[in-house]
Amino acid sequence: MKKSQTTYSLATLDSPTFTGIRELTKEEYDRYVNHIQTLTKYSTNQHLFKIVELNYTDFITKLNDYLEIYNESPGADMAEFEHLYLDLNRYILNILSSVRTFLDHSETRLKREYGAESEEYKLFKLETSQAYDNNFAYRFLEKLRNFAQHCGLPSGNVEITSSGDENGNTVNKLTLFFDRENLLSRFDRWGNPVKSELSELEEKFEVVPLIKEKNELLKSINSKLAAKELSKYKLEGDELMNLILETEGKG
Repeated sequence: MKKSQTTYSLATLDSPTFTGIRELTKEEYDRYVNHIQTLTKYSTNQHLFKIVELNYTDFITKLNDYLEIYNESPGADMAEFEHLYLDLNRYILNILSSVRTFLDHSETRLKREYGAESEEYKLFKLETSQAYDNNFAYRFLEKLRNFAQHCGLPSGNVEITSSGDENGNTVNKLTLFFDRENLLSRFDRWGNPVKSELSELEEKFEVVPLIKEKNELLKSINSKLAAKELSKYKLEGDELMNLILETEGKG
C-alpha cells in the first residue's frame, strides 16, 4: 500500500478560501515553525511585565475615577469614601506582588536560559542593582512588599484638597498618604539605607509619586532586557517577515 505524502504550502486564508502561494519543503516548514515557537516563547515571557503594567494602569485609573466622582459631587459626605483607602491599597498590593513575581521569574529564567555568565543575566543584575542603589522609590517599595506580607496594610489616609488655577477655576487633588511612624514601629526589617531614609520623611508622605517612579524604572529595565533578547532573534524575525511579504496581494 502506497504511503501518503504530506505536502507543505505557503497560503493565505480569506475564509473560506485558501489561496496557495508556493510549496514548502519539509526543512523550510520545520524552520519556520521553529522560528514561530521561538518568538512566541519570547512574547510569553513578556506577559508578567504586562501584568505589572496592567496593575499600575488599573491603580491610576481608580485614582482618577475616585477624583472624578468627587468632582461631580464636591459636597458629598466623605463617609461615602470610607472604603477608598482600603480599595487603593488593594491595587497597591497587586502592583507590589506582580513586580516581585516579574523580577523573581526574570532572574530565574535568564539564568536558566542563558547562564549566570551571560550578557542577558548580567544586564538584569546590573540594572536591578543600580535601580535599587540609586532610587529610594525602588528600594522602599521593595521593602513595602515585605512589610505588607508580614504586617498587613500600612496605615495612612486619603485627602482631597481644593485650590484655584490661573483662570480662577477650582482644581481638586486626591492624595494618598502613608504614616511614617506606623511603618517604622510595625516592621523591623526595613534595613539601611531604607530605614534611615524613611525616618527622614514627613510624618505623612505621598505614595503615588513613588509608585509612578518605580514603574518608570521597571519599564526601563524591561525595555533594555527586551532589546538585548530581541537582538538574538533578528534572523527569525527577518525570515518570517519575508514569508509574510510573499503573501501580500496574493489572497
